[in-house]
Amino acid sequence: MDICTALVMTLILAPMVGALCCAVFRVGVIRSIVVLATGAVLILSALWLWPLVPFHLEGEALFGIDLHRIVQVADFLLLAIVMFFGLRYKHKLIIALTAAQVLLV
Repeated sequence: MDICTALVMTLILAPMVGALCCAVFRVGVIRSIVVLATGAVLILSALWLWPLVPFHLEGEALFGIDLHRIVQVADFLLLAIVMFFGLRYKHKLIIALTAAQVLLV
């Protein structure tokens, strides 16, 4: 796996791992540390990837499934979760932004 692919995967997986950690750890201080650490990882990964643009990711497979398909499904699942909580808490801005992103994806 080349550095571009690793950085893109980090940008995709870090928020998911951070969200799972926040779901597991209920203590506010630990959640704050997880959010800050996740943000730092995302910033560093994006900055490291920036000089390498433009690049082309190869259509690698994970468990026999095209990597692009995995990312697309994960994106829709994440949007469904965000929409669920937006609807649950009746937050109109989150609902509108999530719906807009679904249309763009």
